[in-house]
Amino acid sequence: MPGKVRRPATVQGSDTLARELMDGVPNALVGLAPDGRIAYANAAAAELMGTSRERLVRSVFADNFADPQAAKDTQDRAGAEGPQRSAPLTIHRADGRVVETAWDIAAYHRRGVGRGLVAIGRDVTDERQRDRDTAERLQRDAKRLVELERLQRVVIGRELKMVQLKQENGELRRLAERHGSGLPDR
Repeated sequence: MPGKVRRPATVQGSDTLARELMDGVPNALVGLAPDGRIAYANAAAAELMGTSRERLVRSVFADNFADPQAAKDTQDRAGAEGPQRSAPLTIHRADGRVVETAWDIAAYHRRGVGRGLVAIGRDVTDERQRDRDTAERLQRDAKRLVELERLQRVVIGRELKMVQLKQENGELRRLAERHGSGLPDR
């Protein structure tokens, strides 16, 4: 084949191995070209996004999220400031399911030249729901605690008033006995 450079078998083998490793990762793994388009997506990415790998590849990464601008901003920060960890991005899948995700996004370089971004995402919907449930439960508990403290103040205030009335009653009885007017016993 004139004009074509054949890659050594070891390079072809390492490409195959690398692709097999990326496909075996349980989290979504996406390689982004410098223009923000998806150059590679593993099967877990397609499953998480609710579409096929074929539709993902060459699509604009940010357009796959409910808030494309937030996704784009995260990509920009990863390129300018360094790796972004657990960036929260929501996906509205075609099947109607809303998936809350967290993405780690970082730039990758080859021979000192920026080649794009790599993004690793995971579904955190259940984790976030547990967090919301916990926050709700803590809020209910805090309201209950405030109510109990209020009730405690009322009870303690009432008890203090009872003690004060008993003391006043005792003083009145002693005064009455000293002056010779007897008060009826209870």
